[in-house]
Amino acid sequence: MAARTSRLKRQTGGTFRLTRRDQSFLQDLAKVRVIAVEDADRFHYSDNKSGARKRLDQLTKQGLLQVVEYQSPGKGAQRAYTFADQKIARAYKSGLPSLGRRNAFHEVLTSRMYFAEGRPDSWKLEADMSRDEANLFRQEGQSMSDVAKPDAMYVDGTGQLVAVEADSGQYNKTQIQRKIDAWQGIKQVWGQPAKRNSAIENYSDVTVHRY
Repeated sequence: MAARTSRLKRQTGGTFRLTRRDQSFLQDLAKVRVIAVEDADRFHYSDNKSGARKRLDQLTKQGLLQVVEYQSPGKGAQRAYTFADQKIARAYKSGLPSLGRRNAFHEVLTSRMYFAEGRPDSWKLEADMSRDEANLFRQEGQSMSDVAKPDAMYVDGTGQLVAVEADSGQYNKTQIQRKIDAWQGIKQVWGQPAKRNSAIENYSDVTVHRY
């Protein structure tokens, strides 16, 4: 849902005019809470000769966004963007990424899978899942407190539930297997860095994106 520009100007004191590209970026940001500059380049500002960064830095100066610097294993320092604060995020019925609880790369990795999977309308982050949605991952006889919720979920074009999990490169084989087993029978999409502790391979119902 797009927020009214007049409301955003009142909240930020900015003098900006949002383009259709900006609104598309902000609406995707509402779903994923943080967006890597590479995805903004490809999916929102591909017609900009200078790419996304110049425009997103302008919106940062206007008080709409803030920069997220993160470390990608094997690639070093990278750049992403999120809402400037909770007030702006709420205008888009969203929130800020959980950077205090998890490392920034993990949150960006989850976001990147949203784009890799075609920006599904039904995408939900773990933080946005309702109890009924979390219940879809509950195994028989398991209490809700023991449910292993994935980092995100969506329903694909065939109506299949998809569990989305980000491994920022730290999971070992046992941890990976435990999570895959927890969602047995559910289509799974995983994200990993090219440089990781343990590779996910040889699972027929698991798609892996590497960055």
